[in-house]
This record gives sequence, C-alpha cells and structure tokens, in this order.
Amino acid sequence: MRSFITIILACVASTALQLSISRGNVTVPTFNINLDDSPLTRHTSAIRRYSTQLHSAYNQTMGDVNGTMKSVYKKIYETILRDKYPDFAAEIRGMSIVLNVTESDYFVYNFQYEINAMCTSIVARDNSSRIIIARNLDFTYTAAMRSLYAIFSYWKGGKELYRCGGQVGFVGLVTCMREGRYAVSMNLRRMGNMSDMLRNLREGRMLNAWMMQHIMETAEDYEAAKLAFRNAKTASGSYIIIAGMKKTEGIIMTRGRDGVEEFRELDDSYFWFRAQCNKDFSSEFTDYRTLRAHAGMHEIGKDQVTAGFIRARLLQKWPLYRTFTQNSDIGTVATVLMSPSQGTMDVTLAPEEAKWAYVSSSQS
Repeated sequence: MRSFITIILACVASTALQLSISRGNVTVPTFNINLDDSPLTRHTSAIRRYSTQLHSAYNQTMGDVNGTMKSVYKKIYETILRDKYPDFAAEIRGMSIVLNVTESDYFVYNFQYEINAMCTSIVARDNSSRIIIARNLDFTYTAAMRSLYAIFSYWKGGKELYRCGGQVGFVGLVTCMREGRYAVSMNLRRMGNMSDMLRNLREGRMLNAWMMQHIMETAEDYEAAKLAFRNAKTASGSYIIIAGMKKTEGIIMTRGRDGVEEFRELDDSYFWFRAQCNKDFSSEFTDYRTLRAHAGMHEIGKDQVTAGFIRARLLQKWPLYRTFTQNSDIGTVATVLMSPSQGTMDVTLAPEEAKWAYVSSSQS
C-alpha cells in the first residue's frame, strides 16, 4: 500500500502546476480582547473600526441565504441556542448592536464558517524538531473575508491566554495558539445533509467555532486539548489539527457530531508530518489537494522542512492556493504558520492578484 501511495505522490509532484508569486507589505491589525470584560462589549472597538467592511460582507452574504433556511436558523437561535450559550449570544448581540442589524440575522451571518470554508492544514516536525502547523484558510466571499482578516490576542487576568487569526465580526475561532502550550487549526468536514445539522442544532449542540473558542479558554496543554476535542458534541463534523511541544505531539482528528471517529498522530520516524484538507482519510488519496500536500512535503523532506518552506513551496502554489475567479466560488484568504514552542504566529494575506503580502504577529 505504501509503495502504491508513493507512486501516486510522485506522479502528482511531477505534474503539479506552479504559480509564480511575489511578496509585498501589508498591515494586519491586532486587537486585544479582554475576556474579563463583558462579552457584550469586548469586541466593540474592532467592530467599529471595521463597520464599513462588515456591512459589505454582511449584505453580500445574507443576500445569498435562502429565505426559508434563514427563518429556520433564526428560530433555532432565538428558541434554543441563545439561552443555552449566553456568552456566545452576548458577543453576537453586542456586535449586532454596533452594526445596527438584528441579532438573530447576525447569528445567520456567523453561521457561514460551518458551511462555506475549505482549508488545508499540515502539522509537522521541522528540521529543529519543533512541532508546527501550516494552514490555508479558503473561503467563499473571498475578497470580503480578506478585508476583515485580523489577529486577536485574548487576555485574562492581565496575561495573554491565547492568540488567533480570523475575521473581525465572527464569533468563534478556527486558527489559534497558546504560546508554549499548543496550537490548533480547524478544517470543515462535510457529512450528512443540512437536515442532520438542523436536527443537531435543535438538540442544542454547539457550533464548531464556538467549541474551539471554549476549548482554547479552558484546555491548559496539548493533552487537555486532545481530550476536550475528542469528547465535544457539536452540530456538525470537523477536522482538528493540534501541535504541541514534544517531538511527537502532533495529531489530526476526524470529528463527527459525537466526538472523534479517527485520528492520526506523528511518530518518531515515518510519520513526521500529517496533512488534511476536507475529505476523510479513507478517501483523501482521491483528492488532488491532499495528494499535492503529501507529495510536496516529501519533496521538501524531513531534514530540510521549515514552516517557511511549507508556505513558499506548497501553500502559496496551486492547488493548495486557490485564486477566486468567475469559475470558482472560493479562494484563499490567508496562510497562517504557528509554532507554539517559539510563540510565533505568522500570517500571509492572499490578495486577489497573484501577489503575496506578508505580516508577522510573532511575539517571542
């Protein structure tokens, strides 16, 4: 089986299209979010600063939501989720007040990550034996999502608790790091159909992005995060990618609605990296993006690999880098590199042109 996979990887490596990309400069803002503040007001400064871009993204997104489904989502939020998750609901309410939109409508806008994101995440042991995560966030409404991208530093008790990359105006998290502890990225997993998700929402199950925010605030280390993600019950599935501090502390979890269904970890020898796009492991070698990720990592090699190499040689090239066009409704928003042992989170925004802009939020 391994030799068969090696042959496939070699074929993909030889035929992959290479996209030429240059770099520029851009400023990605960092917002300090104080978890000791009321959830109603803790995001106010970010929302006010980005109100124009948020109104544009909100109007574009909500204009595409089916009217019947919109009513269903709103009713579930108003009758179930708002009371069961008061802190998340307060964040949504606070943002909606600043933007002067209906709270339940703003929940529908926030629901988009559950259904409209496509990602690539790689966890690897670099050539200095540090565990890193390299990830692309691909999203519909690509230009709007790029314009809202920021870094959020979450504080509690006067100290930074964790750091995240994401869009201003979304409640919940998908790309985060606790310095000196662990880092996590989440990929969308499509499973079942919309009626299955609605049934789980009616049961009061948490959204994936809300689950991740809760775990980032409560799990102290890699093992605690693994356990929390393993047992959490959510409305839909996801892929969870975690990097820790020790040389084999790297894992990809395939999550269903009731917890982990399958997982793949790093080891001391052959499995020095793991890669995940948006298909299950049982079918991932029919997915051209996953094939390219595996081929590219073997091309780089475990003795040469760095986070920068993964970004430049894989995540900034087709097919892992996706350009939004009239023929594609999804494009790459940003690349994020995280090293919990170094305490670094580097963000690369991907503008619509074939040009890259690099910004580092490294704090070491």
